[in-house]
Amino acid sequence: FHTPVRDIAVRAEGYGMLLGAEISADRIRLVTESIDSATRFARLLDKLCRASVEVSASGAGYAAEVAEETMRVLDFFYIDPGALARRLSRANLEEECCPAAFLRGLFLACGYVTSPEKGYRLEFVTRHKRLSDDLATLLRERGFSPSVSNRRGMRVIYFKSGEAVEGLLTLMGAVRSADEVACARSRRAVLNNVNRQMNTDTANIQKSLTAALEQIEAITRLRETGAYDFLSDELLLIAQLREQNPDATLGYLAELAKLPRSTVNRRLLKLRELAEARSEAR
Repeated sequence: FHTPVRDIAVRAEGYGMLLGAEISADRIRLVTESIDSATRFARLLDKLCRASVEVSASGAGYAAEVAEETMRVLDFFYIDPGALARRLSRANLEEECCPAAFLRGLFLACGYVTSPEKGYRLEFVTRHKRLSDDLATLLRERGFSPSVSNRRGMRVIYFKSGEAVEGLLTLMGAVRSADEVACARSRRAVLNNVNRQMNTDTANIQKSLTAALEQIEAITRLRETGAYDFLSDELLLIAQLREQNPDATLGYLAELAKLPRSTVNRRLLKLRELAEARSEAR
């Protein structure tokens, strides 16, 4: 992620990370799997509020905890620790650059994205319903269409579209990650096109073989009924070519006969019609 250079954007990013932390009147604690996120949170609060943040190992991850000046941090970001519902304060998102910085901070604190080789999914996880509603509204204002679900008592705002994941990563400044998603989308599109073409080719081959089999069966019936000996020269040529080339496509038969495909097709249809007429006459 690129580091914001404007103080207002730094504030918005810090606010995003703070909303992903555990907050009370006497405690602010961010738990994350990333040491980089934990130390970034500490640096942001030091820069913005001169707050001392202790970073330590916590289980399989890391914790960044404000040791002192908790209320100073909360007052700086207009957060009431006693509020019944955590909400998104637009006062921390005053400029056009703020939403992107805020989303970057929130993602670093409580976001997750899958490897593009495994699929497309980017999500934000919070325990606060009203905050998740506010976040979904903010994302829609930026042109995204989030889905919302519940997972073990948590609210999950997520995206499963490759285009949306790429767009969000770009918005948040994760350009390299967005490029990886774009490359994966391109590779997947190529593979899908190849698979569709292979399926189409297979279907066409099957259709051609089925038609050829039916044509050969018609010619066989004409032989059995004695009608084969009375075929016109034009029909006889096509009948012989089909028997000699049972797997040939219509196009290849046309090349052998030095005739247009449409002419060869009409004569093959005529052979089938004659065979059906002879069978009914019997």
